[in-house]
Amino acid sequence: MRRAIPFLLWLVASAALAQTNRDEARAHHELAKIEFAKAKFAEALSEFRKAYELAPIPDLLYNIGLCQERLSDWAGAVETYDRYLAARPNADERGILEGKMGELRQKAAPPPPVVAPMPVAPPPIVAPRVVEKRPAAPPLPVYKRWWFWTAAAAVVAAGVGTGFAVAITTNKTYPGIDVP
Repeated sequence: MRRAIPFLLWLVASAALAQTNRDEARAHHELAKIEFAKAKFAEALSEFRKAYELAPIPDLLYNIGLCQERLSDWAGAVETYDRYLAARPNADERGILEGKMGELRQKAAPPPPVVAPMPVAPPPIVAPRVVEKRPAAPPLPVYKRWWFWTAAAAVVAAGVGTGFAVAITTNKTYPGIDVP
């Protein structure tokens, strides 16, 4: 019986301590949710981690992973989501989360090395060419231009046409002149 009393005292004390830890974890969780809603992801991550240390509930790992993802800590988010899926192997969101983890792994992968392009030899230096200026050709006289002869032909055609038009429309007979 003497041995049972210390064991019972230890059991009661640890149960009370566990309840205190759960209450404190709940307070950290509530604060973390508020910080997450305000988009203060670093503060929310800190609070979610404190809550998880006090009460290792797997759902807190999911929340920690979300914070890490928002903070662009891709590798950390993948590792935390792995721990979450290990703790909850039958999670409803397992398929979605595994797809997201694949995307995060690609983001976390280092970018391919940048290969410097081969240096291109500069073009050879060529001496500038000397271009001789030719004197401008003298202007053509007016009578050697095409537009002058086109205008002259148009004037002659108009005159001939007018003459025929006048001759045809004035069909008058003059008294004293007999036309056979």
